[in-house]
Amino acid sequence: MSFEFVTKQQKEEYGAKEQWVSVQKGNMKGIPFYEAKGFKFQYEKIPEENPAYIKLRYSRKI
Repeated sequence: MSFEFVTKQQKEEYGAKEQWVSVQKGNMKGIPFYEAKGFKFQYEKIPEENPAYIKLRYSRKI
């Protein structure tokens, strides 16, 4: 299933207006991928259950 397919489905079937993703800090494949798709960095989150896994939250309007 492609990224474009999922985006189209979210818009058409669920009326989504934006998408959110979490990317592990330092993921040098995921971060550029999502940024190229128009996602913008929103905030950093450190999960209580695993402080070593720092999440970067990105969103974009669709």
